[in-house]
Amino acid sequence: SGLMLLPLLQLSIKPGAPQTYEEDYYDKYPLEDEVSRYKLKGLRRGGANSRRTDRPNLWYPIYYNPEAEVISLAPSLGFKRILPIDQKGTERCWRWGSRRVEENLQELVCRRVSNKWDLFVKSRAISALKATTAWVGPKYNSTVHGTKLLQDILGKTHAFEYPKSLYAVMDSVFMASGKNGVIVDFFAGSGTTGHASLELNKRDGGSRQFILCTNNENGICEDVCYPRLRNVLTGYKSKTRNAVPGLGGSLKYYRTAFVQAEPTDRTKELLTRQSMAMLCLREGTFDLVTKTDVYSIFSGRSKLTGILLDQTKIPAFKTAIVGLEHQVSVYVYSLADDDFAEEFADMKGKVKVCSIPEAILRVYRRIFA
Repeated sequence: SGLMLLPLLQLSIKPGAPQTYEEDYYDKYPLEDEVSRYKLKGLRRGGANSRRTDRPNLWYPIYYNPEAEVISLAPSLGFKRILPIDQKGTERCWRWGSRRVEENLQELVCRRVSNKWDLFVKSRAISALKATTAWVGPKYNSTVHGTKLLQDILGKTHAFEYPKSLYAVMDSVFMASGKNGVIVDFFAGSGTTGHASLELNKRDGGSRQFILCTNNENGICEDVCYPRLRNVLTGYKSKTRNAVPGLGGSLKYYRTAFVQAEPTDRTKELLTRQSMAMLCLREGTFDLVTKTDVYSIFSGRSKLTGILLDQTKIPAFKTAIVGLEHQVSVYVYSLADDDFAEEFADMKGKVKVCSIPEAILRVYRRIFA
């Protein structure tokens, strides 16, 4: 259970370079969308081997509709024709072939430059990071930043054999995900992945989340992984550094178990209660605000989740959430396939109606049928 599978990724830095790349790296990518931070890079090729005659297969028109802000490879009414011609009138070529453009239209942006339309690619912070094969530097010393660090956090020795260096895992997480990423580790071990995610959030203001899984062999989860993360979150007293402040955040501990298929009241109650916990995990809302026999409301990170067990009680539920400050993501349990959008149409700005994952609904319907 101590094995942790990590991508072989590492920043291209010289041994002994300052360990400050996390703090300023994202500043070079000032724009951000729902995927990650990025900067714009011209789609038109420049420099050597960039003329139309050099790469004739990369000379073709791309079309843009300014009103709809739509980019297309097909001409249509209202679309402007754009060719890779630079400001001096030189016929260049595109960086991408037409097939790649068609498959990545969402990665293109059209801007007006010097009274003409031009195309740009979203150069993302994550994809721009370079990896090297060798991991070089004292921060990757697993004895100092793995074994001794874990001993410091837990206040005991021999808690776990061969924990990885915190910085090795930080680099992996940093390079493999964005600031708002969700990191899943199916071999949690001593919890280094969770610790690394929290430390990165502190350094670059990210909101990464992590999900760690373990079979709890030899009590590894209860005695090592969970206590480590709890101490890192809330702070701990170190033998070498005195009081270490907590990194902040929330932590939930779940056990997995089989739900019996017999349609008893006990099974129905157990399934509903435990699947509600999974919905809260999906939304990141763990603090109970209100609980009745037919609905529950949870909060977290300036958002709310409402889970309704009886669709006939929707009017009462709507009354209960009117005065709440934040938007509410609503899940309604039902044996039918209704999405309940119409019932909440008058609360469009207040309520986001969500679908319960089909994997949960299949079991729910089988037991409740």
